[in-house]
Amino acid sequence: MNSRSGYYKGPKVETFVEFANRIQARKPFYWRHKFLAAGFIEHWSVIMILRSIKCGVLRTAEKVDL
Repeated sequence: MNSRSGYYKGPKVETFVEFANRIQARKPFYWRHKFLAAGFIEHWSVIMILRSIKCGVLRTAEKVDL
């Protein structure tokens, strides 16, 4: 499923360490159905991030290669 952003939903983020590595690399995410840039999601609380990981609604955003 492609989006206007040029990214598609990748695998679920499984751990906080995985999240931290992606945020440091400034890689975007999908939260439920919404595309989120790293700059937006880095302002979330730790509790919101951990709950999103636990519920399985935080996914990686992978670039579409054309």
